[in-house]
Amino acid sequence: MTLPLPRTPVDCTLVGNSPALLLTATLLARRGRRVMHFGDTATDLPWLFGGPVWDRLCRGLDLQLPVRPRPLQVITPRTRLEWHGDQPLSDELHRELPDDMSLILDWVNQLREQGEWLQRRLARRPSPLLGWRPRLAFSLGLRLTPAARHLLKPVEHCLPEALSPEARQVLRTLLEGLALAPLAQLSTAEAALLLDTLEAGEVDGEALGSALRQRLQQFHGRTAPLDAMQAIERVGSLWRITVKEGAPIGSTWLVTDNPAFLPDLTPHPTPRPRVWRLQPGQDRPQPMQERVVLAGTPTLRLLSSKDTPWDLRAVAPHGTADLDFSRRLGELLPFGALHVEAVSELCSSSPLRRGLVPANGLPLHPSPGLLQLDGTCQLPRLAGLGELLAIEGILRFLDGKS
Repeated sequence: MTLPLPRTPVDCTLVGNSPALLLTATLLARRGRRVMHFGDTATDLPWLFGGPVWDRLCRGLDLQLPVRPRPLQVITPRTRLEWHGDQPLSDELHRELPDDMSLILDWVNQLREQGEWLQRRLARRPSPLLGWRPRLAFSLGLRLTPAARHLLKPVEHCLPEALSPEARQVLRTLLEGLALAPLAQLSTAEAALLLDTLEAGEVDGEALGSALRQRLQQFHGRTAPLDAMQAIERVGSLWRITVKEGAPIGSTWLVTDNPAFLPDLTPHPTPRPRVWRLQPGQDRPQPMQERVVLAGTPTLRLLSSKDTPWDLRAVAPHGTADLDFSRRLGELLPFGALHVEAVSELCSSSPLRRGLVPANGLPLHPSPGLLQLDGTCQLPRLAGLGELLAIEGILRFLDGKS
């Protein structure tokens, strides 16, 4: 049930469809903020979810939702491996890479343990890992811990030297697909956190969305479909949100997960992760798993579900033709005509970049009162964990403005 739109100004209006934004709205309402949320049912979660940071963030919301690992298929020209599939990883490796099985298992298990240690360390931090000051302090803490100094090194320098080229490509594809970043940009700490959160698993998106909307209403927050909103503009010290029915809403703060909702934003020139939608026609066959990472330049990440069309993400250099993706995916999923439709560019906001406040790492528009919640911008190589830390950044920032 959608509650009536508020007639008096609210503290914060949140616009967007991501579960991270809905979770932020619920947590703000839990803190006593007057909240208005515009968004549709969000069932697509970030790739990685769960762990100590998730537990700390959701403490007090009484969310009794199971977190489970989701199957992930890693495909290279010579191998097909499934993480959390029907067979144990050791059996998958024994079939595809028998000579490298022990080395890969030892390396992955060691990195997972280090990622779990890092998660606990992040969960104990009094402030989020956003901005150069908290990151510098966190890095110095690792540098002063002898057993953790290697975590600051590039992960490609920490791969076992005895690995075969095929095994290296598998690990490269896995990490690049999770992080949507070249392996050369990943630190060992980031790789460890990615593998740990991959093991921790995810919450069911539909169950999470339903539970959060119920909690938002219990905490007297308001929610409405995205198409109930007609326009957003800055008027004096408030944001004015024009709606189809009822009086306009005034809001002190505006938080969005998509700069496309704001008319004055222009594309950012730096290559960022992009989203494509694949339209295979009426009969939409499924891959062997819902989640696939595909080796190549760039590494592609493919997501499908029963409710949404194919979703494809990649770090695409300028000039990359969508037809290249069609060819590669046609080899992977040979099901007749395949159309790759560019949907949007992630993190494509330049005014939000120019207004960035380095002390806290939150993208701020030159006009006051606008925040962007986007973990792929603020912590781009940590996937769903980056989203959780970005939520904490928003909450701490707004708590300081009380």
